[in-house]
This record gives sequence, structure tokens and C-alpha cells, in this order.
Amino acid sequence: MSAQHRVHVAGTGVFLPDRVMTAEEAVGLGRYTEEQRAEHEQISVRVADGMSAPDMAVEAGRRALAHSGFEAADIGLVIHVNVFHQGPDGWSPPFYIQRQVLGTDVPALEIRQGCNGMLTAVDMASAYLRANDLCKAVLITSADNFSGPLVDRWQAHPGCVLGDGAAAVVLSGRPGVAEVLALGQTALPDLEEMRRSGIPLFPPPATVGTVMDFKAPAGHYRASGHSLMEVGTRINDALRGVLKQTLADAGLALADITAVTHMNMAPRRIDERMLAPLGLDGAKSTTGFGRTVGHLGASDQFLGLDHLMSVGRLAAGDHVLMVGVGPGVDLSCLILRMR
Repeated sequence: MSAQHRVHVAGTGVFLPDRVMTAEEAVGLGRYTEEQRAEHEQISVRVADGMSAPDMAVEAGRRALAHSGFEAADIGLVIHVNVFHQGPDGWSPPFYIQRQVLGTDVPALEIRQGCNGMLTAVDMASAYLRANDLCKAVLITSADNFSGPLVDRWQAHPGCVLGDGAAAVVLSGRPGVAEVLALGQTALPDLEEMRRSGIPLFPPPATVGTVMDFKAPAGHYRASGHSLMEVGTRINDALRGVLKQTLADAGLALADITAVTHMNMAPRRIDERMLAPLGLDGAKSTTGFGRTVGHLGASDQFLGLDHLMSVGRLAAGDHVLMVGVGPGVDLSCLILRMR
């Protein structure tokens, strides 16, 4: 890639609400079982209560902008990523974030690509930076609050506990804290049925007061004759293919990877479905950190990067692999070189 087309991470920012709810507390309240606690190995999650997701994104975005060295007027595009409802129907969260963080009139977009959303946004932002010489930098934010009445964060997902918070990153064409070496993506669209199996598309469940439940469609999908083991094998094979190509594009070998950030799931699930199939060392992952905050929708990968930098686990020349798997099914691998 020519120097003028290289994309860099100029700065990151995160916002985690102060309230910490422990798994022990959830068990005591009858919201979580000891069996689930043992399976997930969750220590605690962050809980935002009444603070909206867009307001958390604003805080993370301001911090990323401050760390980037850019001014508000330098940002040529805003992308906001989320997986859950952000506010009133018909309202545009990206423009709220743009107004609060920048106060400018540049385009603002919203992406809903599940847990893979931030990596998808990086791909789009990189293309925008390369295509638009007038755009100096792009701000990407991600935030979700799962404290609403239609979500039980301790029971909604079979493989994790949901946490609240936000992450943000500023990308630019000038050197920053890290360089984007390569980003690979693929999709298995026939597997989209897993998240809707047995559930009508209309009316949308949230409009009739249905509580979020990822277990029910997965159970129906399995009962309909589909093998979840075969699905897992297909996803692992596809992810291996993406990683192989991304490493080749970056000119690296697997041994060159210093750290891995990923979705904050149960450690066993991370090992079985992500680290082991890719031949990655679990000691390089952010699994331990994820056990203390929960699964924050699409924020996990950049939340993990910010954490690794803040605790001094990364040095110049280190390579960070980000892995994302979203409903669809879509998969991404992103490799950064720290500066």
C-alpha cells in the first residue's frame, strides 16, 4: 500500500459506566444461576442504568478526539455503530453524536452489523479516507445500553453476559498510535436464519414487547434439523480463511501477532470458537479483561485495544489482531501495527 493511502489509528477513547454489578450479586438476586456463573466465568459487568447509549458514545468520542491530536473541523465523517435500540423511533443517533462531539456539518452514518460492526466501520472509513482528499480523519463510535425493560443481560445470550459502555476511534491518513496493515472480511449469508428461526419478521418483536432472547431461535434452528456443530465448523473454517488472507496481506506470520482483541464471551467459547481454531495463544487475548466488563455489543475489539494500551501491554512494533463475528454471518480480521 502506498504511503498516501495508508490508514492509521490516531486515537482511541472508551467510556465505561461507574456501576459494577458482580456475578455474585446477580446470583444472590436470582437473576443468574451458579451453573451459568461457572460456565461463563463472568466476574462482573458494567451497568449504565439511565445513561443513554448515544451519550456514552459522545463521551468516548470526545476522548478519542482529544487523544488523536485532531480538531473537530478535521473530522470529515462520523460513523456510529450499535446493536440495540439507541433512542426514539425516527431519530438519528449519529447526528446527535456529531453535534455533541464536533458541532460541524459533515456526513454521519449508522452501522448495525452486530458484534462485527466496528471492524466493518473501519473498512468503510478507510475507503472514504482514500477516496476523499479533503477528509483528514474519520470518527467511529460504538455504544449500547442493555438496561432497558426488554433485556435481561444475564439471560439474553447463551454464551455471554451483556455489559454497557462505549468505544471510539479516530482514523486518519497520517501516522498515529497504530497503522492499519490489513483487514479481511467474508460472509456466510445462508446462516442468517439462525437468529430468526421460528420468529416472524413482522411485527418486529420489540414493537410488541417481546424480551430479547437469543436462545430461542438457536433452539428452534437446531430442532429444525440443523447441526450447530456443523455451523460452528463452517464458521471456524471461514474465519481461518480470512485470517490466512489477512496475514498474507499484512506480510506477517501468525507468530508475529502480539495480542488479540475479540468479543467478550465466555472464555471456553472464545477458546473453542476463535482462539484454538485460529491457532492463537490464549495468553495473548483480552479474555480476562472481558470477564470484568461483559459483552458490550460492537465495542469489544476497540475497548480491548484501549485497555491493552492503557495497561502498558503494547509497545512500538507490536501487532494486534482484532477478530469479529456478527450475525449474517459475517467475519472480519483486522491487523494493526503499533507505533
